[in-house]
Amino acid sequence: MANHESPTVLKEILGDLDKNFMYRASLASKELFHSNIIGWLLGLKSKGGEMEVIKAFFKSFEINHGGIDLSVPQEFEVHRERWNMDLVIEFRLNESRTEFIVIENKVKSLVSKDQLEKYDDSLKSKGVKEKIVLRLIQHADVEVEALDWHVKSYEHHLMNFLSDLEAMQFDNGGIEEVVIIEYKKFIHQLLDICEHFGLRQNGYDFGMQRYNLYAKNDYKQLTSVKLHDLVAKVYHEKIAALISTNLRATQPDVSVEAGFTRTQGLNSIKLLIPKGKAVKIGVQLQGNRLKQFVESGSYETSINLARNLVKEKLWFWNGDLESALGDGYSSDEPGKFRIAPGGGDRNFCKYANKNNTHTFLYLYKWVSEIGVEDEVFPTINELVGSMIKMIEQVLHHEMEIAEMIEE
Repeated sequence: MANHESPTVLKEILGDLDKNFMYRASLASKELFHSNIIGWLLGLKSKGGEMEVIKAFFKSFEINHGGIDLSVPQEFEVHRERWNMDLVIEFRLNESRTEFIVIENKVKSLVSKDQLEKYDDSLKSKGVKEKIVLRLIQHADVEVEALDWHVKSYEHHLMNFLSDLEAMQFDNGGIEEVVIIEYKKFIHQLLDICEHFGLRQNGYDFGMQRYNLYAKNDYKQLTSVKLHDLVAKVYHEKIAALISTNLRATQPDVSVEAGFTRTQGLNSIKLLIPKGKAVKIGVQLQGNRLKQFVESGSYETSINLARNLVKEKLWFWNGDLESALGDGYSSDEPGKFRIAPGGGDRNFCKYANKNNTHTFLYLYKWVSEIGVEDEVFPTINELVGSMIKMIEQVLHHEMEIAEMIEE
């Protein structure tokens, strides 16, 4: 069970982590460190035979080895950063046949559909047998699985592999055993941190937590050991999975994203309005702010559309902030403006590039404002439900919005 309310427990975990050589060695480049260690482990030769390690890998990662006979020695090699993949295992089965297993390691970064599609384009003619996305925590991902990438985890698959390696014997003076034990301990500590923040719960149970990660002093503690980004990325990746699960069945053309910026995780649901000037409208959750936005390649397009959406009460909180809005706009502060000069305390905010050729214009509420009775923060499930209802409103008025863009 997640221990959300005990800062003492987290302090003890972080204290033990700080003493772990593996953690210290990983700080320079966390994801690269893990890929290098896993690649090194896959290349080990044990006293049980030259195929014992790779057989344990196939078993632990639940890989169908059809076509690769693991009962006899096979020529194979582990490559780092081949074809822009973190790990590639190459099996040379005979002079005319080579098969590959590719691993994209995502222990501390987020996978995107676009990234995997680019990889697929480069892998088409390579004879790839298995494509793996390796995450710290296991959870379903309909976008990844739909592209025929298999989601594996440190939590289950890598830990099972390390346990199998622990039972083996090696010739190199015991150094392999020491590395395996210390690395396994390091992964345990990372998983204990995830457990503390409720990240090892699945689906509905994860969603029953209050969305209060950024209100916790515990989250601030993680910055001292440079692991706040790991927790926030996993947290928002799991939220993205919940959104996709509940939205994708009926709205396959809506994009769902997870990210990390300015010490906080974020989630976005975006709908591309394809007519005319290719405008995106959507909802973004960043930290404790929930934003309704328009995004386009034109400063004027974004402003004019925002004005019309407010006027028709089609977006930006359905006009319930109307006292702050109107028909014109004024640039009262750099980077902030009201749709009308004067009145109200709700400023529109924008991100724009130097030449204003790309503008992200938004109005936000605090998550605590979305109307959950008697609670400061909604549950994650309630928040996800609210975000989906918002994007469904856009879908319902998609034709009207498209006409506004054309005007």
